[in-house]
This record gives sequence, C-alpha cells and structure tokens, in this order.
Amino acid sequence: MKRALNRWPLWIWVVCALLAVFIFWGAATLEYVDHLFTASSVHVQGRAIHKYMTQSQGRHGTTYLPHLTYSYQAGDLKFRTQTVILSQTWHEVTTGGEVPVKYLIRNPARSRIDLPAENRLASLHADASFGLGLLVLIGAGAGLVFTLRRNRLVAALIQRGIRCEGRVISHETEPSGKVMLPYLIFSFADNRGRTIEGRTWDLKSNHDVQWPNGSVLPVYYDPANPEVFTVDLGAAD
Repeated sequence: MKRALNRWPLWIWVVCALLAVFIFWGAATLEYVDHLFTASSVHVQGRAIHKYMTQSQGRHGTTYLPHLTYSYQAGDLKFRTQTVILSQTWHEVTTGGEVPVKYLIRNPARSRIDLPAENRLASLHADASFGLGLLVLIGAGAGLVFTLRRNRLVAALIQRGIRCEGRVISHETEPSGKVMLPYLIFSFADNRGRTIEGRTWDLKSNHDVQWPNGSVLPVYYDPANPEVFTVDLGAAD
C-alpha cells in the first residue's frame, strides 16, 4: 500500500548540523590539548597509588573498566590524579611502583600517563571525534537535500497535480517507540479509472477521530504516476 507524501520538518537536519559543529569543536579542542602535551609538557616519574576495576552490566554482558590513581611532583607542588587506563597499562603498572607521567607546563594539574599506548589513544580520540563530526555533517547535508526535494515534490503535487476526493476506509495503528500512532486508510479514483488505496503518515494520538470512515480527503496525485500522491488533511472535511 502506497503512503501519502507529507512535508518533513527541516529543523531536524539543522540541529544535526549544529551537533556536527559541536563535535568538530570538541575534536579541535582534543587536538589542541594533545599538541600541548606533545610540545609543552614536562616528563616525570609519578607513583601508582591505587588501581581498581569498575563494572557495568549491559545487554552483551559485564564490562570492566580499569582505573588508576597516581601522584606526581611538579616543582614544589604535589598532585594526585585518578584516570581511566587501558588494560595494557593495567598490567604494566604495579601499585606502589613508578609510573611515567607528563604534565602541562601552563597547567601542572593537568597530566597524562606517559606510555606509548596511552599517548596513541589520546591522539585517536581527536581523530575519532573529527570522523564522527564529518559523518554527522554528511548525514545532515544528505538529509537536508532529501527533505527539500521531498517538500518540493509535495508542493508541486498540490499546485500542479490532479485534485480528487478520497474516502476514508478505515483507521489503523502502528507502533512508534512505546506508543501506538494512528493513521488513515483511504481510496481514490485516478484519471485511468483505477481505484487506488493509500494511507496517511502517522498522526498524533487520537488525531484520527477528526476523520471518521466515509470522510472526504482532498487527494493530489501525479497524472503521469497516480501512485505518487499527497493528502491535504488541513482542508479535509
């Protein structure tokens, strides 16, 4: 059964584009901080105070996350930091033992574990954030183009398509998340003498009661392809 075309809102894709900008900003921040740790940091030996695992239960079983609490000296100041570490680091570091640390010259309170795997992971975070932002931006652009084309098609059907009367046949529902949303089943006769059945898009809950069975719906269809149609519910009786 063919579904009536309806206009889609543009704000969804605008929000997605703004989200992409926010992700890019986050990626740039991570890249800048990673650059500071590479170019403007001091390398020292810290002390591993405590390491422990936290666990979370998910659909695919239990996930374990290793943590490390460590301390280090920056001039006359001593800092104590807690961070999430890789499993590889968990096995390399022993409680009470030394751990390589680097801290920022401008902000000694900000530090990292100075091991190759940890440094690679920090760089990957920035790259992954940039990639995610790019995917979101491409998706938002594609969605915006598709929505504009669809909305232009709906406008063209209403302006230049053939207008006829459709009749509501029945009311149906389908799941949308945790709720059941109603839609209308209707039929109309095209310019080739055929009876075409179609359905509306999902309506708001209880919104379908405005159009009982037998109600007339203004239908606009493409004369070259009557199975491409839309319904003007705002003008329905």
